[in-house]
Amino acid sequence: MVMRMNEIRKIKPHEFEQAIAFANHQFGLNFKKTQPKLYGHYNSGEHCACFDHGRIVGLLSAYPIAPMGIKVLSVGTVCVAEDFRGRGIMGKLFDFASRKLFSEYDLVVLLGSEERYEHFGFYKTGKKIVFTIKRQSKSTFSFEIKEITESSEIGPALRFYSGDIQRDKGRFFDILRSQRSKVYLVSLDGKQSYIVHNESKNAVFEIYGEADAGVALQCFMQYKNLSSVELYASPDCDKKLFYLSDRYAVSTLCNLKMIDYERTMTTLLKKVKNKSDGRLKLAVDGEFSADITVSSGNADVRLSEGIEDSDISFSKRELYFLLFDDYFLLGGDVRHPKSQLIRSWFPLPLWNTLTTLDGI
Repeated sequence: MVMRMNEIRKIKPHEFEQAIAFANHQFGLNFKKTQPKLYGHYNSGEHCACFDHGRIVGLLSAYPIAPMGIKVLSVGTVCVAEDFRGRGIMGKLFDFASRKLFSEYDLVVLLGSEERYEHFGFYKTGKKIVFTIKRQSKSTFSFEIKEITESSEIGPALRFYSGDIQRDKGRFFDILRSQRSKVYLVSLDGKQSYIVHNESKNAVFEIYGEADAGVALQCFMQYKNLSSVELYASPDCDKKLFYLSDRYAVSTLCNLKMIDYERTMTTLLKKVKNKSDGRLKLAVDGEFSADITVSSGNADVRLSEGIEDSDISFSKRELYFLLFDDYFLLGGDVRHPKSQLIRSWFPLPLWNTLTTLDGI
């Protein structure tokens, strides 16, 4: 078999362990424990690699996510061997992935703070909320907490989960264990909930169930002897969390790249509650126009090539800020005739677990 230099392709089953070993070496992690949902099963996702005479010298992994009505791909573990950096390998990996992977999805998400990802069409945007909840006086509630350590014990959590993202039942336990998180079942006055806690960040990534969330968290902090805990949430979370918390912080979510603008924008706009009826026409980078209409709560987005009459003109980066960020905080014209419509529709809701449990 002829082994070529700088060959970019998807890895084969017999190369899976080599890819994991390469990623472990580059990041100093054990990815089978950090991301068991992806690296515990060859067919869980896709892995593109750059080979030099049979040796992996660059890697890009991708994991599919299935929120309701939209196809999302999470990209991660992007790395290049130290002695091969500066040769354009990362660009070649992204070019290959764009042609062979991204086109099958509506939205691609990527973690990391590097501005270079914008060169590949990703824009850092979206919002997540981190609540800090302090432990109060010792709970007088009768409770029991058990750590779930085996997939055979995951039944209650699987039953309580009610998020938008559709998770594979066979990998549900591995999903909850992302980033070495631990899963706990809280039994409280005849009701149960599950909590996913990440010890390294002292953060609750997820809580679902019958028990009151505030009481369950207080019992959990008592059980773990914690003075406080952080709770990650999306901006459209239960507003009761703002009253339960001692403080909260809003931060950027991740890097996003829309592949199918129409489907992504329409699907997410439909999720916005109490939105006003109206029409907004956008011109983007002189390349295309987006005609957005909401009528009786129903959303519709139509894209067309070229520039038509528009209400506002944007660069692509500004479009992402409008759709997923705080447009007016970032300098949007608050006196624009369409400003109230913009406030009613945006930012579009995303899932905070894209950066914790469901993404890579």
